[in-house]
Amino acid sequence: MKNGWQAARIGDVIVVNSKSKFKVRDSISDGEYPFYTSGVSINFLDDFLCDGKNLFIATGGKACVQYFEGRAAYSTDCYSFTTRAGVAPKFLFYFLESILGDIDEHMFEGAARRHLQKTKFREIIAPLPLLPEQQRIVGLLDEAFAGIATTKAIAEKNLQNARDLYAAVLEAFFRELISSKTVDLGSLIELLTDYHANGSYEVLKQNVELKDTEDFAWMVRAPILKTLFRTRCVILPSRLINS
Repeated sequence: MKNGWQAARIGDVIVVNSKSKFKVRDSISDGEYPFYTSGVSINFLDDFLCDGKNLFIATGGKACVQYFEGRAAYSTDCYSFTTRAGVAPKFLFYFLESILGDIDEHMFEGAARRHLQKTKFREIIAPLPLLPEQQRIVGLLDEAFAGIATTKAIAEKNLQNARDLYAAVLEAFFRELISSKTVDLGSLIELLTDYHANGSYEVLKQNVELKDTEDFAWMVRAPILKTLFRTRCVILPSRLINS
């Protein structure tokens, strides 16, 4: 532990708020106050149970800790508390967040539904610097997480823009394809000849001029050509037909 820091039991530095009388089912969608339950989602309620800087930790299911400044409510599945003098509530919140995996693994017990063992939770040892240092650390973490939130929002916006562009390209392509015309393959061919002709078809070879540079003509193998003629038609986008 760093020089000047102390170690303290969670139970010695928190002030537990009164037990809630509200069930999760009491929440409403447009209430005045945030309503904390055993999950990460926040509901709403028209009544409040606490004011100021408070923490809310789920007592059932999976470990989850949240922090709020102001009036709020919490359900019977939530353990709510603030801190004593000398301990910044948000500093304690960040510390509990850092060990949330251990809390979930070692302090939630039960067969059908796991519950927080509050006695074990209160025995957690928290490292505590002096209050000014706690506040400095909270400021640094707030700034870091604000930057992460901004970066995440920009990344999500860029991803959405990419998805919109992808959808627009597909839509434009298939809109053009749907408006395309079906034409006979023969009407697209100006000259058809056979470079490898022999015997009675050798006269076709006379129409072939080989070039060393790239040109407009294609050389197609006979099996492929047969397949094309069996198809008898091709679909061309309208911009090709009209050009």
